[in-house]
Formats: sequence, structure tokens, C-alpha cells
Amino acid sequence: CWAKEVRELSYDVDDFLDELTIELLHYDGHGSSSTTIAAAAKKTSMIARLRRELKRRRWIADEITRFRARVKESIRRYESYNLGRCTGSRPTKDDDDERSRFLSLTLGMDLHGPLVGKDSFMKSPVVQLLTDGEPKLKVGSFLGFGGVGKTTVATELYRLHGLRFDCRAFVRTSRKPDMTKILTDMLSQLRPQHRHQSPDVWEVDRLIETIRAHLHDKKYFIIIEDLWASSTWDIIRRGLPENNLCSRILITTEIEPVALACCGYNRMHLIKIDPLNEEFSRKLFVSTVVGEGNEFPEDLVDISNDIIKKCGGLPLAITITARHFKSQLDRMQQWNHIQNSVTSNFQKNPTMQWMRQVLNLIYNNLPNCLKACVLYLSIYKDDYIIRKDNLVKQWMAEGFINSTENNDTEEVAGSYFDELVSRGLIQPVDINCKNKVLSCIVHHVVLNFIRCKSVEENFSITIDHSQTTLRHADKVRRLSLHFGNAQDTTPLAGLRLSQVRSMAFLGQVKCMPSIAGYRLLRVLILHFCDDQEKTSCDLTWISELFQLRCLKITGNITAKLPERIQGLRYLQTLEVDARIGSVPVDIVHSKDLLHLRLVLLELLPHYQSHRYIIPSLPEWTGKLDKLRVLNIAVMQFSHEDLDTLKGLAALTALSLHVKTAPAQRIVVPDGEFLALKYFMFVCTAPCITFVQGAMPSVQRLNLRFNA
Repeated sequence: CWAKEVRELSYDVDDFLDELTIELLHYDGHGSSSTTIAAAAKKTSMIARLRRELKRRRWIADEITRFRARVKESIRRYESYNLGRCTGSRPTKDDDDERSRFLSLTLGMDLHGPLVGKDSFMKSPVVQLLTDGEPKLKVGSFLGFGGVGKTTVATELYRLHGLRFDCRAFVRTSRKPDMTKILTDMLSQLRPQHRHQSPDVWEVDRLIETIRAHLHDKKYFIIIEDLWASSTWDIIRRGLPENNLCSRILITTEIEPVALACCGYNRMHLIKIDPLNEEFSRKLFVSTVVGEGNEFPEDLVDISNDIIKKCGGLPLAITITARHFKSQLDRMQQWNHIQNSVTSNFQKNPTMQWMRQVLNLIYNNLPNCLKACVLYLSIYKDDYIIRKDNLVKQWMAEGFINSTENNDTEEVAGSYFDELVSRGLIQPVDINCKNKVLSCIVHHVVLNFIRCKSVEENFSITIDHSQTTLRHADKVRRLSLHFGNAQDTTPLAGLRLSQVRSMAFLGQVKCMPSIAGYRLLRVLILHFCDDQEKTSCDLTWISELFQLRCLKITGNITAKLPERIQGLRYLQTLEVDARIGSVPVDIVHSKDLLHLRLVLLELLPHYQSHRYIIPSLPEWTGKLDKLRVLNIAVMQFSHEDLDTLKGLAALTALSLHVKTAPAQRIVVPDGEFLALKYFMFVCTAPCITFVQGAMPSVQRLNLRFNA
């Protein structure tokens, strides 16, 4: 169709411009050191240089001619189809009071108000088991299909009752669960004092033993969300001791046999969550559109009633639809269009195909600037908690953000994230004291739709180790590989990967495909699942990825980085949570570097924690004058190091871990760190003093002292 051809044309133009940039880098001698030496060796004569220049110009002219022809044909078809009369929606800017209503932990729940239509659940036997005082370990199950509100209820119970227990955890699973990740996440929540450290163990059996040992004398509360198989429960259950201390476990699932198996086939401990009735459905819809206590427009009552009925009491559908309508209150035509487009009723057709119809309608009416941001979510796993700051960096690296001279690109990207929250397409997880969402998760119903849409528009494809057949386009633009702990994977046959712009890899080192030829790569996320500390990975080839803007490396491996990365002139983010022997010596020349995280470096002798550190603050740190975020761990910290950090005028977030307390107190003077908004300091002893007026812009201060 016309839209698909235009989309491919825009992709090809972007590829051409990136290829041209790479050619110019080679030609001008700004590549890596090896490339520069090789190029210099070839330039043996003026004649050879002229030949190359003529060949390059001919290639540029031919490509431009082809693009011009394709553009003319697209314009001709656009006019013949009379597409100019079609209009899309424009982005709207909600004020802070309106948006704060949507900063809830899950859909259908107000920040400061009760759960809509869920009050009766608070008096149910499943809820009462949390407070009945009986010593025996008890397990309760919430049963219901996707989007009906199971997580909403569970999250509210976690908020209301969690602090009554010695320790608690809220973990998420998926259809293809990564048990190591689930157990590691659970352990980090049960031991919050170790949350910022890597786990001491990586194997599933040892993680289970560690969790069990930690809980044996504690009253604990654990919620396991979105359980799809009783086999997953069987593994998790091994780490949860029956210690007769009034411990409690809640699970949510869409599968009745799983719900029964988890609660020991005690139906008194199982509650089925049904769709909202008509009264509560309307209450949720109206409060979402106009806010509590406000009048709903009379001319929209009939249309809204019809739409509410079609939603069939499903909170996910009601909320997403209502939040879309909220941005269209003054556009009656859009309301009529959506009313007519949703042709079926969920109660009569309770299938994911119906929900896809609703989501497709909402997606098509999104502003263009948000569509790419939504599709990008497809690279993440089902149960993955996405941090806002990470997602914003990746959007920026991809070039999705349209900023103006008066707006900072990172701030605009953050507003896009908040807009997706307000529209209900992503669900908040972590919210700070100022009601700012720090992380989110994508409901599996929404994520399945996004992945299908991404494949349909050739935006990205996601592959796991069990897939043998793929539906994909000829050229892959973004690739996400979810291999987990799989030992063997199917080669990526039949895919043209030279145009890949973003790649996310989750798996073992030996399963990672060769990426050296992905010359257009802008975002590279490598999450290694290896559990052997001797595992290493040679990443020296990244010096040839001249378009790279964002590089994240995580895992229990030793990564070998290139000695020099001067060719990565566009690098904005470098985050390493793995052992590395050394940092590239020319990192100071990365003028666009905004975010630097060096946490897990080479293990020092006689230091047995998994918080790997470096001896002291590197001298080159002070030369990164554009750096905004720095997260680093050092063995010792001096007043000279403090002076170095004071020189980073653009720094807005600083996380500093110091192993050895200095002999003299660190004194932070006034009039410095003017841009700093977040400061975290971890040391073995209280060794820091703040002069009045120090760090005047800091909004969040986190000090930890643990001998």
C-alpha cells in the first residue's frame, strides 16, 4: 500500500544519509585508529584519491536520482488517492493536575482515591487471610482474564499491608519466564539494603537457597504477578519456607488450574475478578475523562454510553479509551469515528482480537511523534520493568525526539513518556514523592498488540530461542533477541541485518550473533545471562560502529572494550555493569557523552563483594564537560577528586560509591554543583559534610553508610 511504500522510502533515505556520513568519516580520516592507518596506506597517490572521490560522487548522484523518482511517484499516488483530506490528531498538553490522576500504580486506580468497583474485594476471604493472624503460611490466588484488574487489586493490597511484614517483594513473570531474573529480582527486594549490588549467586538453585535462608526467620509478603504455569510456581515455591510466622503469598493468573494449584486447591483462597458492572464502568470512564466531581458534556453522554457498553466492563479497555477521549473532548467527529469503529461488544466477544481492535483505533489516532515511541516498546520482554531514564536515552539515540531551541531534548523525551502514561499505554511501577513516574511496565495485552504492529510496519522484530519460523520484512530495522539461558539458538537466516539501527540482546555470550557489520547501529543493549565468572566477551569491534549513540552492557561477564573509541563521535550514553579491564583511553574526546555509568569493573584482590570498583576517580572524568549523569564506584575518594567533579557544570545526577572512608571528611562547599538534582553517596562511614548552600538544586539526596 501507499503508506508502507512511503515508510520504506523514509527508512531508505535515513539509511543513505547514515551511510554517507560513514563514508565521509572514512574519507576525512575520522574513523578508528586502525581504519585511519589503513586508509592512509591506500592514499598513495593523488590519482587514486581522485578516483575514489569521483566514485563516491557518482554513487551519491545515483542514489539521489532514485530517491527523487520514488518521491515523485509517492506524491502522484498521494494526490490520486485524495489523501490530503485525511487529518490526524494533534498532541495535547494536559496540565499537571489532570495528569497526576494517571500516575497510579495500575490502570483503574486513583493515586489518592479508592479502587473503582473493587471495594468488595477488600472484604473477601483472600484479603482477610492477610490479617487473620494465623501463623501458618497461606497463599491466595486472583483469577481473571487480561486487563480485568487483578494487578490493580494486588498492588493496592501490597501498598496497604506490605509494611506489616518484615520483608516483601512484588515480582512479575511471563509466558516464557526467566527464572534467574525472577529470583534475582525477588532477592533484591527482600534484601533492600543490597538492592544496588549484584547478587552473590547466579544459578537458580543457589538463588533459591539464598532466598530460603534469608526468609527462614522472617514474616514475609510476596506477590507473584501474571503466573502462566504451575511449573513456574513449583520452582519459586521451593524458596519460600513455611516458617509459621504469618507469612503470606498472593498470585495473579488468567488460568484457573494454575490459580487452584497455587492456593492448594482451597477455593476459599481463590477469588475470580469479573468485569465491572455498568455503574462502575461509567464511573471509571467519566472520572478518567473529566475528573472526579466534574460534569460530563451532555452532548457526549449517548456516545459514551454506547462505547462503555462495548468495553464490556474491562478496566483496561475503559481506561485506555477514556484517556484517548480526554484528548479529543472538543472534537465530536473523533468520538463518532471511534464509536463506529468499535463494532463488537467485549461481553459478547471476549477475545484479544476485540482488544486489538480498540488498541489499533487508539494507536492510529496518536500523534506521529508518539507512534515511534510506542512501537519501540516492542524490544522489551513481557515482564520487564522499563526505567524512564533508560527509555528516554534510547529514544534520543534513535532520533525520535522533536525538540526546539527553547526545549531540551531530554526534557521533551521525558514529556513523551509522561504522555504515554497519561494515555494508559504504559503502567507506572515506581513513583517518587513528587508523583513522577520513574519506571513502567507494558501490559502483556498491549505489548502483544505493539509487537504485531511493529512487524506490520517493519519497525522492529522480536525473536526468542524457540522460534523456528518468522514473519518479517526483507530489511530489519530494529532487532530484539530474547534467548535467555538457552544454550543453542537458531541462526538468524534469511534476514538482512545491515540496516539494523537498534539491537537488544538477552542471552549467553556464545549465542550472540556477529554485530560488527551493523554499520548503522545507533542503540546496542547487551544483557548477558552467563552464570560463570570466567566468561568473557570481545567487544573491541564496537569502535567501527560510527553511528552508535547508546551502549549498555550488563551481566556477570568480563567485557573487553576497544582501547580507543574516537570513531564513536556521536556516543551519548555508555553504561557498563560488567567487569572490564580498562576504559578506552580516548573517552575524553567523546564530546557528546551525556551519561556515563562504570560500576562493575575489574575485581580487586581481597575484595569479595560483587560491587566491582576502580582505585580512584579517573583523571579524564573532569574533561567530560557535557556529562549529565555519572554513576561510579571507587576504592578511595579525595578532595582532589571532589574538585574534579565540581568542574562538571552540566552534571544533574551523581551516584558515588566509596569503599574506603577517607582520613579527612569530604566537605562539599557552597556555590558548587549548581545543576545537580540527584546525589547518592555510599561509604563505610559517615564522612561527608555539606556547607550551607551546597548543592542548591538537589531534589533527592540518598546517603548510605554501612561498615
